Amino acid sequence: MNYPSNMLFAQALAAAGSTCDQTWCSEVCQYFAFYFDLATPTSHARLSQTLLTDFGPQRKRTGAHPNIHPANAFIGNVLRLELLSRLGLCQQLLDESLAYQLHMVERTGTLWEHHGAYASCNHGFASHGGVHTLYRCVLGLHRLDVVNHTVHLRFTDLELYWCEGRLPTPVGPVELHWRKDGNTLHYRVSVPAGYAVTVANQSRFELVRQP
Repeated sequence: MNYPSNMLFAQALAAAGSTCDQTWCSEVCQYFAFYFDLATPTSHARLSQTLLTDFGPQRKRTGAHPNIHPANAFIGNVLRLELLSRLGLCQQLLDESLAYQLHMVERTGTLWEHHGAYASCNHGFASHGGVHTLYRCVLGLHRLDVVNHTVHLRFTDLELYWCEGRLPTPVGPVELHWRKDGNTLHYRVSVPAGYAVTVANQSRFELVRQP
């Protein structure tokens, strides 16, 4: 423990708290509040619904809430996608991921730090929203527990007919492929030796595991 440093930090916090801070009226501030559970869909139901319906990639077109400063690609939109994932809104997450990032991929084949191509256009942190949340919510690799050697799958209703992906582990990859056929979702999962697989079906489809 370093008492002088702690005292300096405490004074810095006090000084920051005494300033006039208007970040409460920014879009990203709301996402921080919900992500860290200072606000919840229960405690702030109206605000939560407003964020889900009025905000997002379409706000630039609709012009909704012009007095609220918009979030940027990093970290505001990343937090928004995480919140959609947490709420199980997987189709909305997929739609918004495409709206936020497809133009980046089409232009440079990469994901950017900002909405515009004026800074890092190959930003590593952007892959979280572009890859991690999609693997979790769209592919269905909900959680990969390398400590307990368990793969948790979760399938939801999506406007996709097939999907596949692969994640590395220290002892080999985890691979998942699924496709729809009528009312059935056929999936094939490959895991390293010693790994267990759990499956949660939150879709309207009957699951059939393929060898």
